[in-house]
Amino acid sequence: SVVITQLMFYLFPAMIISLSLHFPSKYCMYPIHWNIQTKKIITGGVTLLSFLLLVILSLSWYSDKQFARGYHLPRACYKPQAYQALSSAIAFNPTEPIFHDEQGAILSMLALAAWKENQITMSQELTTLSIKENDTALSISPNNVNFWKSRTKIFYALSPINPSYLKEAIKALEKGLTLSPLDPKLYYNLAILYGQIGLTDKSMELMKKSIELKPNYREGYYGLFLLYKEAGMPEAQQIINEYLTKVDPTDKEFQELIH
Repeated sequence: SVVITQLMFYLFPAMIISLSLHFPSKYCMYPIHWNIQTKKIITGGVTLLSFLLLVILSLSWYSDKQFARGYHLPRACYKPQAYQALSSAIAFNPTEPIFHDEQGAILSMLALAAWKENQITMSQELTTLSIKENDTALSISPNNVNFWKSRTKIFYALSPINPSYLKEAIKALEKGLTLSPLDPKLYYNLAILYGQIGLTDKSMELMKKSIELKPNYREGYYGLFLLYKEAGMPEAQQIINEYLTKVDPTDKEFQELIH
């Protein structure tokens, strides 16, 4: 998309110039004579439009700047400051779904932190806001698979507060699979979630699917090994041997799992 945009950026002016050079002179426009009042109106309109465009551009730049701060601050363990920066970004550009998506993730972290500090009321309020922000992002862009992944992370993060959120995380990931059915990581993560609610057979099926889609998927092999091992199945060692044979025979961690 960037390449095509750049091509058009140069080709359209080039075509206009090319046509103007070969355009018959009899079709050329004659100068238009406007009176002073008309010139003032046109000048005022162009000035006002330019000012509005400049304001819109400035607001867009400032909201993006605040989003960048809000995105990087939690990586440095400054989650409250990240929330403030993202709130500012949303205030100046409320129609950008990625702002709401990131804010939902930050709020889920703050909700979990408040719950661990026994601040139950605050935790509940932050939980509600977190889900609401993700709902907003999905209402603006319902087919963005990344937002459904974020929804999974949010509900999974909140599951210690309310175990029923684990099922909501599964629903979100299943929706993500309908949008991106060939993503092995989605199957892998869904397998883990099913394993946590006790559906081991379903978990194994999904883990196998992740390997089927990506035959060299190390995490898929390791996850399936753990599922087989926890179930006491002899296939656990077969999975290790299969990985070492087909994918990476020099993997030391897998070699240590051979009995």
